Amino acid sequence: MFGGYFFHFDPVWRALPEIGAATWVAVQVAAVSMTLALLIGIVAALAHHSGSKTVRGCVVAYVEAMRNSPSLVKMYFIYFGLPSLGLFPSPFWSGVCALALHNGGYMTEIIRGGLASVNDTQVQAARSLGMSWWRTHRTIVLPQALRNALPALVNVWVEMIKDTSLTSALSVRELYYEMTALNSATLRTFEILIVFSAIYLTMTTLFSFSMKVVEGRTKWR
Repeated sequence: MFGGYFFHFDPVWRALPEIGAATWVAVQVAAVSMTLALLIGIVAALAHHSGSKTVRGCVVAYVEAMRNSPSLVKMYFIYFGLPSLGLFPSPFWSGVCALALHNGGYMTEIIRGGLASVNDTQVQAARSLGMSWWRTHRTIVLPQALRNALPALVNVWVEMIKDTSLTSALSVRELYYEMTALNSATLRTFEILIVFSAIYLTMTTLFSFSMKVVEGRTKWR
């Protein structure tokens, strides 16, 4: 009891199997969208770094379009818009693709900054040794750029973990979807918010801590 309010967590404990399944779905959405966003960011940043003016213009247009429009709108566009073209993506993949495209714009800029931080003398030395552009960037430039960009990338990834809740708008049965369903069934709003907030906090904290470990291991010695 607190301030006349009686806490009653039994409905939440009885729903633990459903909450566990919803947590696993949220983890899947986060993991897949984070991986795709990183790949998009790497490809777009490399294209901007070395491409023609036309390629750079396309990358800039992509980044501005992604950063200046809501990710929820992208989810609706993919899930409800693409069927008009004969494409019928599932709610899961609609949410994943929208999150990946949206955050890929941010990662493009972060990785582009990481590429710019690598000393040009290393690239010139690689060229003098006869290394191709792709081999130079794959083995020398990109590893350093990702290492330099890692703290900023982690910030985006943490936001993506929390943004998995947006996929509930497409009826993806992740944490936020389960939370609203459980609240409607039990009306134990305060208890449900405590438990689900703790789950989100645990996921983001564990991820941030693991990335801190990775960051520490990849620092120059």
